[in-house]
Amino acid sequence: MPQYILKADRDRDLYVVWSTVVDNAVWAGTRAELEAEPDYDTSADRMARVEVTGTSARDGTGSWSEPTLWVCNLPEPLLEPRLLPRASLAAFVAAQEDEPTIAALTVPAR
Repeated sequence: MPQYILKADRDRDLYVVWSTVVDNAVWAGTRAELEAEPDYDTSADRMARVEVTGTSARDGTGSWSEPTLWVCNLPEPLLEPRLLPRASLAAFVAAQEDEPTIAALTVPAR
């Protein structure tokens, strides 16, 4: 499954694995928890990119300088794709399946 690692904020120990298949977070936790997960590539070069840019993606997708993230696979009734301000990633991950909070954090993509 294609995915990259995002660091929610520069000064916060919160990392998110973002799936490009479902366009949504598939895992969140601390760096130590992430590095203990055998299913995710936490190689030195990927984690160095995360610390510098906020993303492990070589092309900068999802970096701190990106204004939004494209989000899909949300709880009903938010079935259409939405945009999440990059600065709201930590709150989005904390909201999990809380539809009213997710709706407040995102806007329709169209």
